[in-house]
Amino acid sequence: MILIDDRLGSADLIDSPLLSEISCLSRLEFGDLAFEGNGPDGKITVGIEIKDVRELIQSAISGRLQTQLRGMLSTYDVSWLALYGIYRSGQSDTLEIFHSSRGWIPYEIEGSNRRIQYSYLKKMLLSITHTCGIEYESLGTKPELILWVKILHEWWSKQWESHKFMRTFDQTTKRSIENKNRNRKQKLIINIVDTSLSPKLIIVSKILSGIPTINYERATGLAKHFKSIENILQCPLEQLALTKVGNSNRKLGIPLAKSILEYLR
Repeated sequence: MILIDDRLGSADLIDSPLLSEISCLSRLEFGDLAFEGNGPDGKITVGIEIKDVRELIQSAISGRLQTQLRGMLSTYDVSWLALYGIYRSGQSDTLEIFHSSRGWIPYEIEGSNRRIQYSYLKKMLLSITHTCGIEYESLGTKPELILWVKILHEWWSKQWESHKFMRTFDQTTKRSIENKNRNRKQKLIINIVDTSLSPKLIIVSKILSGIPTINYERATGLAKHFKSIENILQCPLEQLALTKVGNSNRKLGIPLAKSILEYLR
């Protein structure tokens, strides 16, 4: 049975004829879908985070993606990022996204004229796979995404010994998913988590990273500066606006400070 997160953005997947009879709605702390499968050493859990190209880039810029990746690796034995949308490299390495009515459009960050490079997206996906240890699948359309989910569920539902295609390879170089996942989590701690933070400050930073206007660097800086969410809430708006965090040493400003307090309250 596939568990589909019951919130906006993923709940409508259950209406698909391909998934309706093998899925149910549930509240997932991390990921959009999850199910149980069969690994080489027994039962394992598989989690899938679904994002379109725009959402992936925006969440990476805000720092929310890093929080989601840490949560996925701590929750599931096998984690997937399913990326859907049709995109290509335009002139001068510009990332272009295909719209059904407008054709190919250069991607610009919302609220600015800044364009994103195609190589930026590809390097991000390579880092997610090889540095964080999360698999990813690039899919063109929503129907293709739904079919891929069904195929993935069917594959993991088979007994491990029933996968015969690479049987010789499997017998000569078999390594358990448990050990592989442990290595992935160690890499994630080294490359994503600021190891100078105490466990308490990591939690504070994680909460702040959920604010759409706060990237990971600012969240970490605020956690180090204020030490707790309570201290931020007790800080007057004007004083919070004057706070300098991050390598740029720039003040937060009234609009950003206001959005932080509104989110936390």
